[in-house]
Amino acid sequence: MNANSDKDYIDVKMESFEARLDARFAAIDVRFSAIDVRLAAIDARFVAMEAKLAELRASIVAEIAKSMAEVNTRLAEMSDRITDLTKWWAATFITTIALLITGMAMMWNVALPRGQLAQVQQPAPIIIQLPPWPVAPMPAAQIAAPAPPATVRK
Repeated sequence: MNANSDKDYIDVKMESFEARLDARFAAIDVRFSAIDVRLAAIDARFVAMEAKLAELRASIVAEIAKSMAEVNTRLAEMSDRITDLTKWWAATFITTIALLITGMAMMWNVALPRGQLAQVQQPAPIIIQLPPWPVAPMPAAQIAAPAPPATVRK
């Protein structure tokens, strides 16, 4: 073989190989373009889903805010009711104590007759009488001088 014929042979082989590679790449490009179309559709669905999620999130936030306002309103009402109940409990307690004290006083007055209270024995009072003071002062001679203290010797 000579160099020219080998070169032509190699060139033909390379061209056929390149044609086959180009055909395969074209087929792969067709497949990839189909995949690109499907991925674009998936991207569009994701965009739509993100929009729906954003809308859903906004509605959930609005619903939570509405619920919190309702809870705060009910808590305020409940606080007012608890205050009213506390007032009623205190008034009922005070009234009950007053009625019990009044009832006990009535029972002591009605149940114990007055005669039993008089029968309680009182001790005799202690009376201390002092002798009357002399009208005229005593003469100095009658007043004796105090005796000297006695000493004890051993």
